[in-house]
Amino acid sequence: MFDNVQVTGLDELERALVSIGAEMGYPILRKASRAAMKPVKTQMQENAPFDDDPNRDQGPHLRNKISVNVRKKGSRGSQQTAATTRVGPTKAHSQKAIAAEYGTTNQGAQPFIRSALFDNRYRVVETFKQVLRAKLLEVTL
Repeated sequence: MFDNVQVTGLDELERALVSIGAEMGYPILRKASRAAMKPVKTQMQENAPFDDDPNRDQGPHLRNKISVNVRKKGSRGSQQTAATTRVGPTKAHSQKAIAAEYGTTNQGAQPFIRSALFDNRYRVVETFKQVLRAKLLEVTL
């Protein structure tokens, strides 16, 4: 389903982030990650199942509970990762999202998570590069 993505220049990126220090490096990665994943979040919200029945139980819809989270190195993951970005439904809506994404015996699949990632894969990489470059230039100049 996904194409191969080749990334070059990671050594230079690492040197630039190390040169500005860990305290400044993470906020830059965080801003670039959030900006890059914004179109994915938007498409997920637009395509998430929505029940407009006025007689349904009250509570927030799945599309209103999709968020972007960025975690620092070492928190719940590999020590070799500078930051991890997650886009998707909150924990309270995870079961609804799984049922919608893959379907159940009574409900057909309505994939909205994988398609959002697949449709925006090139835009995410380009936006991340542009925002990261701009933020690094701001700090180093």
